[in-house]
Amino acid sequence: MCMAICQSDSARDTISATLTLYQGTTRIDSWSTYGIGRISFNEECEVEYGKTYRLELSCSINGAAQPAVSGTKTCQR
Repeated sequence: MCMAICQSDSARDTISATLTLYQGTTRIDSWSTYGIGRISFNEECEVEYGKTYRLELSCSINGAAQPAVSGTKTCQR
């Protein structure tokens, strides 16, 4: 399961975001959404046990790109 939240300082800000899952340099899946003030992702895709994956969140607030945030984890049983 892939989960992320992007929230602005103002409940009136427009947010657009993309959440991307990588295994090494290979893009496994990607999801995009937009909203006002706060958006969240709660997505699923198939992964393999023992492989390491990186989840990256890129978002823009009122059209201004924000620094991407990522995390890496190895899939375990």
